[in-house]
Amino acid sequence: MQLDPAHPSAARLTVSVPIGSLQATRNRLTGELKEADWSDADRYPDATLTATSVVPAGTDDAAISGNLTLHGVTCPTVLQTHYVGAGVNPLNSGQYREVRGDGHTPPQ
Repeated sequence: MQLDPAHPSAARLTVSVPIGSLQATRNRLTGELKEADWSDADRYPDATLTATSVVPAGTDDAAISGNLTLHGVTCPTVLQTHYVGAGVNPLNSGQYREVRGDGHTPPQ
């Protein structure tokens, strides 16, 4: 993710999530969601979102439009996001930015 808070519409974002890392509220459901009838994690190991545009909505919100690829199918989608803050990434001493897609601020 590349995000300059002064120029959010110039942001670039690509996110891949390993399907095998998904967790549901029940172990049985977690297993079923990874099987061929649902996500087929063995055949399609990742879900990927590639942003095509970021449209700011006020000072802390934005609509991120992009292409979501899941189960080998790519469809357009829009995420309504809220900018929470930035700081030093303890893993590599770089910058990180926390953005939530549900509009809620995570607990501190």
